[in-house]
Amino acid sequence: MTTKNNIRSIYHCDVELLTPLHIGSGDKYVEHFDFSYKRQTQKLTVFNRNKLFEQVAGSGEGGIQAFTRAIEEERLDAWLDSRPEGINMDAARIHSFSCERRPREILVQLRTGTSDALLAGSSLKGSLRTAVLSQLSKEDGRKAIDQFKQKLLAPGLRIKTDDNEIVKQYLGPDAQKNLMRCLSVADCVFPANTIKLENVLLSRRVSNQKMAVKFPVILEKICEGSKAGCQVSFDTYLGQHGQANLGFRADLTLDWMLDAVRRKTAKTIATELDFFDGVGGDHSQMLKSFYEQLQGNIRETGENEVILQLAWGSGWNGMTGELLEKNELTPVLREKLKLAPGYAQFPFPKSRRFALINGQALPMGWVKLSFTDKEEKKRFEAEQRQAVLNRQERENAAQRANEERKEQWLAMDETGQDIAIIQKTDLALEQAPQKEPLKDVWPKLEKSEPDIQKKLAQTFIGEWKNIPEAWRKKQCSKSQWEKVEKLVEITGIDHPDILQLDTGEQQLVDTITALKDFGQFYNSNISMDGLTLIAAETLKDKFMEWGCNNKKANPNKSKAWKALDKNLKNLRKKELPGN
Repeated sequence: MTTKNNIRSIYHCDVELLTPLHIGSGDKYVEHFDFSYKRQTQKLTVFNRNKLFEQVAGSGEGGIQAFTRAIEEERLDAWLDSRPEGINMDAARIHSFSCERRPREILVQLRTGTSDALLAGSSLKGSLRTAVLSQLSKEDGRKAIDQFKQKLLAPGLRIKTDDNEIVKQYLGPDAQKNLMRCLSVADCVFPANTIKLENVLLSRRVSNQKMAVKFPVILEKICEGSKAGCQVSFDTYLGQHGQANLGFRADLTLDWMLDAVRRKTAKTIATELDFFDGVGGDHSQMLKSFYEQLQGNIRETGENEVILQLAWGSGWNGMTGELLEKNELTPVLREKLKLAPGYAQFPFPKSRRFALINGQALPMGWVKLSFTDKEEKKRFEAEQRQAVLNRQERENAAQRANEERKEQWLAMDETGQDIAIIQKTDLALEQAPQKEPLKDVWPKLEKSEPDIQKKLAQTFIGEWKNIPEAWRKKQCSKSQWEKVEKLVEITGIDHPDILQLDTGEQQLVDTITALKDFGQFYNSNISMDGLTLIAAETLKDKFMEWGCNNKKANPNKSKAWKALDKNLKNLRKKELPGN
């Protein structure tokens, strides 16, 4: 889907840096003027020139003279070490960086007026133009390239200008009829904090099987992993009518351009893999591994995504689009083009620039571009904003509800809260998650006033009576059964496992329970024939406690045990249904 306003197709382009990127401003930080280097600590410090000058200007005549002498005598390091009064180093500092050698200069990243990092639209368009030129050459069967090669050996050729004929044939004879008029690319701005210093190494062929590092360069980079966006648009009207009226060789649309970029990138990767194949030395196989992985990543890109290399570090191949094949760069042709003719035994170009980050060698300037229809992007962003608003509203509503529930909890008296804790209501679990029924509420049962005690007991009964493990004698633990008995005692309710006795029977059971030994029973007036079943069961427990059921028991104990056993059998028989 494409946003069209009759004459333009407009896209949003997301730019993701896969490796460090440097877009030079043309300026350089100069030693003893913009930066200092301490050899002992191998510490490089870069200052904001304008901020430093402002502070020096405010330090008085003496401070200005001292600073001027330090610059003239190239003693900026010593002047900074003296901690001059009125100078705030932190406010003027841009970078602090560790490096083994003192650089003579540092390449400066292109910035906006607000110090953000800038990938100029012209830089990105230039890389796309290279891919377009390469694709047009392929579609033309490389006729213009072959003609140019034939002219190279002709006398009087102006090397720096005559190759313009290739551009004119493929892109157009002049600015008015140039195919690239169809493409507009806006600037892409990255946050200022994505700009860092980087030590870029240059590795060159020293033999057909070996690379060696030389010429390290310190520069400002836009950090790998950084993301930003810009607008890319195509002149739909001009593209549709340009072939018929202006001699354009293609209808420059997004799909056509993406195909051109993919072909160019595939060729670049193939060239690099061939270059590093079988080559050892400094980081060569790391770089080969990078391109093998990049080749795999390209297969996973979406239909509106491409990966390409641009800007500083992309090398001669990146700038020219590899219009000349490797086998075409003969020694004679290289001599004519001044392409390192003294090193004809090596492929051209014979050097590669890369950054060494976390032990991994990364070539400069690889980016991923993702294109989205502008209106679709606007809708997506609007949906995101609405989603944020909806989420915020849900959070606010949840917060209001939580505050209301908190007020509801605090409005309850202690007994009401305890009852909610016993019942494990949602409100109690939310407002008092650390409170537990047995640990925090049960102890109050013994100490509360009778009316509160009864409310709590009734609540416990309501929670336990349908749970056999908590309510029935045979299924609950001894400690739990004691709690059940306590609840029955407080409330006076009927319990299937607790027999309710009349006053006389209860007195008899209490009398038996109070007996301490068989002698007390023997001398009491308790009659076996007058026992009820529960009284007889209670007396049986006592007899067993006193050893009346032992074979060696004395005659009185044995006689009493047999009489009780006979009486129990009769009482139990009477309890059977039908008796």
